[in-house]
Amino acid sequence: MSCEGAWDTAANRPTPTNPGLAYMYKSGDADKVTLTPTGIDVAHYDIFSGPGLVKNEPEGREKLCTILRIVYDGKGGNLWFGGNHGFAWGDPDHTASPTCNGAPACSGVAEHSHPAFNGCSGDPVCGSWRYVTDAYRGIAPAPDGDVWFGGADRTTRFHWGAFGGAPRDRFMSAAELTEWSVLGPTCPRNAYPCYIRNRIDVWPDIQGENDARPPLLSEQKPQDAVYGIAAMPDGSVYVGGMQGLRHLDAYGTLISDETSRLLTTKVGAVARDPLDDTVWVGNLYAGGVARLRGSATDRYAVNVFGDPLANMGIEDVQFAVSGGTRKVLVAFRANSSTAGFIAVYSGN
Repeated sequence: MSCEGAWDTAANRPTPTNPGLAYMYKSGDADKVTLTPTGIDVAHYDIFSGPGLVKNEPEGREKLCTILRIVYDGKGGNLWFGGNHGFAWGDPDHTASPTCNGAPACSGVAEHSHPAFNGCSGDPVCGSWRYVTDAYRGIAPAPDGDVWFGGADRTTRFHWGAFGGAPRDRFMSAAELTEWSVLGPTCPRNAYPCYIRNRIDVWPDIQGENDARPPLLSEQKPQDAVYGIAAMPDGSVYVGGMQGLRHLDAYGTLISDETSRLLTTKVGAVARDPLDDTVWVGNLYAGGVARLRGSATDRYAVNVFGDPLANMGIEDVQFAVSGGTRKVLVAFRANSSTAGFIAVYSGN
């Protein structure tokens, strides 16, 4: 049974006399580890909502158990978690409180949202519904304060920058624009087609979401499987995943497909260079890194990283910037013969 499935069954939830299946959804989440003069301090983020916080789930809500990506936005002072079912906000200054029980004042999180849609695992009249949302590995804070999230099936521009107030209130307001409508007076809340605009299908399915009928499982292809997003200063984004690399405008409209510039069609990481706005793309299974400089493409593989690193998968690219220079940190996944490794590139 999955984490979210365990929580959705009331008999599995813990009680004072029965722990139920709590180990399934309390064994994941995230930790903040801080180095101190005497050792380390650990603050745990238990990413759930406690009792009485969610209108339709009065007993609480626990959906995110496997955290796939953590992104810290130093400019905005926000921490973002991408997980198995959706994504969540975190307070970077959070200190753990073991007795908190998911209350906003002490949990350090606001959860959760997702660009989910209803699919159909049966016939066209949909005798068996399937809620489609999973694997949010792509996270990119945008210059205007919004945040882009990409998952297995859909990508969304989370309009965090459009609201103020307490984090949980702000999060839920932005969530409505991902899960229901979009910004602007032309999309009233009860106009279903408007909801779809902020659930972006980067590589369109055979049958997309619409107001006529939910797509069948066989029509929910190709799966985007987004692994990385880079938000650019002009509001556009580069989105990479199992189908390649695409450049979208600020509203999710396709500008160009850049997959042909890569050595493979499987992208594991995408990042914007903070010094010159070039785009660095890590290949998911092998092939090193590609760097997009306008219409030019540089490729760094054996000639930079050496063998066997160039033949290992990449799932993260980050930058360390100081004094007008930067280092590129490339995270290589472990394989059957080589341990995981971070390579540092300091060239131009």
